[in-house]
Amino acid sequence: GALAARTARAPGRGCEYRGSPRLRQYTSTQAADPASFYPYPGPAAAKRVEGNDVQQQTTAGPSPEAFGGSSLGARARRAFFAMRPKFFTASILPVVVGTALGATTLGQVDWLPALLAVVATVLVHAAANVLNDVGDDITGADPANTGRIYPYTGGSRFIQAGILTRAQMRRLGLSLLAAAFVLGLWLAVIAGPLV
Repeated sequence: GALAARTARAPGRGCEYRGSPRLRQYTSTQAADPASFYPYPGPAAAKRVEGNDVQQQTTAGPSPEAFGGSSLGARARRAFFAMRPKFFTASILPVVVGTALGATTLGQVDWLPALLAVVATVLVHAAANVLNDVGDDITGADPANTGRIYPYTGGSRFIQAGILTRAQMRRLGLSLLAAAFVLGLWLAVIAGPLV
């Protein structure tokens, strides 16, 4: 429809231009340097060309070389970054604000329920990120997302890069949900169902 009508291929560039003439975005179809993937691409991944208002979108992703290894530490590192931890603040801040509001009202902080609430919320967020990657890989949404701005769109890319298999990601996501469920039950027992 309208998006297709406003999309044109740039001649000789291997790119696509999208959007209005004043603010166009293009997606490079060329492979990026793997050295720039660790663990997320740096400032070079997105560039604005002021002269003609062009914003470059990267096709970067995580490097299998940067996340290799069979040690326990390497496996833990893969699992940690597969959860997309850069975005956990979106879950932590509301819990912190709610805890601060409760502390203001009651005049004290009950630290164990507060800590459990933060950890359980982060675990649910991490599980959602991981299982979303699994679902998007199954439907083909992530493999087809060549116009992504990594790491903000297109998921963690761990499945597509071969760092973790879909089955490994599914097990990780379900394990995170199970851990969040246990902490949620503990929180409900010590603080009541309406925490």
